[in-house]
Parts: sequence; structure tokens; C-alpha cells
Amino acid sequence: MMLNIDPKMCDTTLRDGRQMPHWYPTVEESVEIAHILDTISVEQIEIFSPHYNPKDKTLAERLYDEGLIDRIIFWHRALKGDLEKTLDMIPEVKAVALSMPTSKVHLKIKIRRTPKEVIETVIETIDYAKDHGLYVSVNAEESTGTELYYLLQFAKAAKDHKADRIRICDTLGRLTPTQTHETIKVIRKVAQIPIEFHAHNDMGLAVANTLAAFEEGAEWASTTIAGIGERAGNASLEQLLIALYKQYGIHKYKIQQLKRACDLVVKAGYDMAINHPVVGSNMFKHESGIHFDGISKSVECYELIRPDEIGVQVNGILDRDVVGETSGRANILAILAYYDKPVDKNDSIVQEMLSEVQRHFLEGRKKAFSAEEVLQLYNNFIKKETKPYAKKLSV
Repeated sequence: MMLNIDPKMCDTTLRDGRQMPHWYPTVEESVEIAHILDTISVEQIEIFSPHYNPKDKTLAERLYDEGLIDRIIFWHRALKGDLEKTLDMIPEVKAVALSMPTSKVHLKIKIRRTPKEVIETVIETIDYAKDHGLYVSVNAEESTGTELYYLLQFAKAAKDHKADRIRICDTLGRLTPTQTHETIKVIRKVAQIPIEFHAHNDMGLAVANTLAAFEEGAEWASTTIAGIGERAGNASLEQLLIALYKQYGIHKYKIQQLKRACDLVVKAGYDMAINHPVVGSNMFKHESGIHFDGISKSVECYELIRPDEIGVQVNGILDRDVVGETSGRANILAILAYYDKPVDKNDSIVQEMLSEVQRHFLEGRKKAFSAEEVLQLYNNFIKKETKPYAKKLSV
């Protein structure tokens, strides 16, 4: 499938990602993350405006000193006063994201402004930003919970005042891919302004919705490394870039750096699930006997993504082989071959070892057998000493 646009990334790991409870990267860790995003060739890196707290100010200054100011887009409330403070602190700012709620609930309960007052405030801030030569993204918070006629009015006002793009925010993760197609199609047709799609993952659809937005002509996507962010997080950078690479032929991003990017987020305090798509520790491991038999003959049987494509090293068959309760003869034989044990696949000892493995899981074992344990099991069977071994490993 081909896209009719050149997709661009605005990664918000260091802004929306930092709003995730229990993830608090240091300034040094944040600088490392910014550098890896730059290496991947992400077009924009979003951070908070520097006057929000001392850490934001220090990070902004460090990123300027590191030569990354051209990559940075500073997030603000769409208030002229906020923008004035940023420009006083860092005059070299090149791009800003101006955020304002647009849904009826947010206007009535959260900010207590009328729809007209919101647009007037946003226009004033856009005009001030453009007068200072800034690239401007206008963010409609809770876009997908906003009445369509008002969202279109908001988007057209942004375009009329020379905003460079509008960010459509699925703040609650409420859309399906079909609804995303419909929403982006209408906004593009009526407002005729470049669109960024900012997806949240409350229903697990952030990446799918972002791809749907690209298919409908949105030019930008918001992402976070490992999909971190508020509640269930945002569209995952690594998942999105792999999908663009594999399904849409987009090869401009350095996907070999994706594992390192995720490792930096983990290093900064994120606990990643072992089955996390693309970079989870289980991505290239196989327990099922049927699967391992296929993978031992060709990785194409059960792996769409190659380890080297994303910067993962898989050293030999043992890195892929997991011996557990769903394993088969192939798993056992691979380990015995690694230790140079001359066993035929039809040798009765293989089935005996497999039966012993399965017995332990029936009795409640909670972890896979290591290669060393499989070798020990083999040696015990060879010596006809199964009882001492079984006692040692019983749970």
C-alpha cells in the first residue's frame, strides 16, 4: 500500500510521555532520548515550554547547547503570555505547539470560556507567534469529542491566521480506524490545513488510528517511544515506524535505532512488558514446539520483523529457544545439538525428557527450563538417575 503524503513524526516522549505517572527521566536521560530521536530522523521533538518548572528550563537550555534547537517544538497553552515567557527565556525558539481545549465539556467545565472566546484567544496567540517568525502547530485538545462544526471553525481560524498545521487530538482514545478516516477526510476537505494526528491508546487503537489518518492524508503523527503517556499512553513510535517500513515502504527513518530508543526509556524508569510489540524481550523467542520447529528451519516461518532491522542481536538458536510446557522435540534437540550431544529426533530419550519437562509444569512450575537445566536433565537420563533430578527441580 502506498501513501499519498510524506509522513512526518512529532515525537512527544519528552512532553506527553512525561505526563505518565511514575516515569521521571532526569535531564541527562532526556538529552539522551532527544539525541536518539534525532538519530532516528524524527522531524520534531516536543518538550514543555521552559517556564513551566526548573527542569523544563534546564532541559531546554541543554538541548539548545547540544545543537538540537532546530528539532525542538515547544508545547504551550495557547496563551500569548505563555509564549512571551518562552521567547524571553530562549529567543532561539523555532517552533511552538499551541494547545487549547475545544470540546463542549472542556470549555464549560475545565476552562469556562465560550467557543468564541477560545477562538479569539487562539488567534491572538497565533498572530503573536507568526509575528516572531515561528512555526506554529495549533492543538485542538479533545478534538474528537468536539462538535464537528465547531472543530471545523477552529481549524479554519487557525489556517486563516497562518498556522502551519492543526493537531487533531483523540485525547480519550475514542476513535476507531473507520471513524479516524471519516474525521480526517472532512477536516482536510473543509479546513484545507495540514493535519497532525495525536492518538491516545485507551482502546489499544492508537497506532491503527494513526495509520488510518496517514491513509486519509494527515501529514504528521504524534508518537512516544514505547507508547508511553497518560493512562494507556500514545501511539508507539517503534510500532508506527515498523508499520510504515513493512506495509507502506517508508524507509527514511533509522529503524535500527528503535531498540536503543526503547532501552533508554526503560533505563529512565519504564517497566516494559515482555510481549511489547517490536522490541519486547519475547519478540524473537519461541516456546511452542510447532513454532520452534518452523523457526529452526527458517525464521520466515514465524518472524515478520528481523532482529537486525531494529538493532537487536540474536546470538544463535538458543536465544530463540524457550523450553516450556508447550515445547516439543525440536526445542529439546536444538539444545542438545548446541551441547554436541548425538541424539536422533526419534531417540526415546527425547520423548522422555519432554515428558519430564511437562510433568514439572503440571505440578506448578512457573518458569521455563534453562539450556543448562535441559542438559542436566539429559545427563541424568543418560545415567538413569531421574529421581534425584526430579526431586531437585520439584516445586
